[in-house]
Amino acid sequence: MIDGKTVSTTDAPNDQHIQLRAELDAIRSQIQRLPQYDPSRRDLIHMSDQVEIIWRRLDNEMILCRRWRRATANYLEMVERIEEQLKIMKREVFWRQMH
Repeated sequence: MIDGKTVSTTDAPNDQHIQLRAELDAIRSQIQRLPQYDPSRRDLIHMSDQVEIIWRRLDNEMILCRRWRRATANYLEMVERIEEQLKIMKREVFWRQMH
């Protein structure tokens, strides 16, 4: 209980979970707007597919987080991997849009 309010320990992972999904969707839409002839577009699509696979595993792990009312170590590791990949993808999309 913080400041008279009951705080769930799963709020932070749940918010982070939603934010990661929104970021992945935003990057995917940016990749789709890249020119068809851009050779890096295919690589970025493949990379986003790989992140999608990790995100699905993360989604399943979220069930355990809710059950245990805390973020599991496996969940936190997958979040770090996704954040790292999203950062790389954002940078690459930015540079592709500049050219």
